Amino acid sequence: MVIPREVKNRSKVNSWSKSVRKLQNSLILDSIQKQVLVGTLLGDACLAPNVYGKNFRLELSQSAKQKAYLDWKAKIFHNWCLSQPHFNKKTKSWRIKTLSHPELTTYHSIFYRDGKKVIPKSINQIFCSTLGLAVWFMDDGTKGPRSGYTLNSQNFSQTDNEILVKLLQSSFGIKQVSLHRDKKYQRIYIGGRSRLKFENLIRPHIIPTMLYKLHS
Repeated sequence: MVIPREVKNRSKVNSWSKSVRKLQNSLILDSIQKQVLVGTLLGDACLAPNVYGKNFRLELSQSAKQKAYLDWKAKIFHNWCLSQPHFNKKTKSWRIKTLSHPELTTYHSIFYRDGKKVIPKSINQIFCSTLGLAVWFMDDGTKGPRSGYTLNSQNFSQTDNEILVKLLQSSFGIKQVSLHRDKKYQRIYIGGRSRLKFENLIRPHIIPTMLYKLHS
């Protein structure tokens, strides 16, 4: 990843402001970026406010074991980032963040209520791609129990999880999908009869270092 030409010759962040504004004004999420954005918002990513609290940026973080996956996301959003992924010694994870932008602020208004991630009722209108589904799985999916797959959606309310179950059924044709209790929370389980259907949808998009999730 390369720092954009508009800012690569600057030595101080404060001196970038005019160039950064120019870069921000030129940014538009392409179709691939939108799919990956929504998929990772269902999973590990967050939208955080800039220092002024006016617009939001995408923040991505992965463990050292999954740095290749973060690098893959960083390439997807390369034109939105001013730097390469960096290692956080405190959390022992690799992190990267994009520029803040009104388009990301719009997604924040869709996916957040009172600072907490939620599932909008209109999710089927913005999340219907197999790439996005694969990103969600790479973020939060795991093999099992038994012959199925689990999407660790415990951070969402039961109502939000029910919306996601209906989404998987109606938009992706995954019929055997239900909610299973994980202690006091719910998470999504894709049963064995829909395993191959689910695998066939996401496998073409799973990066090599994350294929272990299909077999672990």
